Amino acid sequence: MSGSTGHSIRHATNEGMYKYIPLDMTIPRNHDMLEANMMLIHRSETTRKIIKWSVLCAITRDCIEPQGSILGCPREDDKMPEGVCHRQDQSLYNILLANLEQQWINEGRHVITHIMPNHPKNLKQRHQTRRMQTTSEKIDNCSPKI
Repeated sequence: MSGSTGHSIRHATNEGMYKYIPLDMTIPRNHDMLEANMMLIHRSETTRKIIKWSVLCAITRDCIEPQGSILGCPREDDKMPEGVCHRQDQSLYNILLANLEQQWINEGRHVITHIMPNHPKNLKQRHQTRRMQTTSEKIDNCSPKI
């Protein structure tokens, strides 16, 4: 999962999803939601479980899109209630990932979470894309310039 979306998981998740995929409530209210537009998944028992729960949610309409879901997210502030918008699969993957990382922390494992600045995904990126960004540069060639 790539960069921050600019809002938190709780801001951009309809509370109806928690009936199917509960969020560990020890995770801070302002925990960043990450973009779910590109994911690299290494085959393991852990990722198999994440995919299993993702598929089960995706085929259950009330899980992936609970009643009253609104896709567009207004700018978040501290006075705003939770769940004012809903990002479907992005909400789902963020909940599963945040829960997994919190579980590992609770078990005493040393974890560099995806929202930490020193997570490998945040280091040495060749380019960074942002929502609504355009470029005239050719970026499909990743070979280093000599």
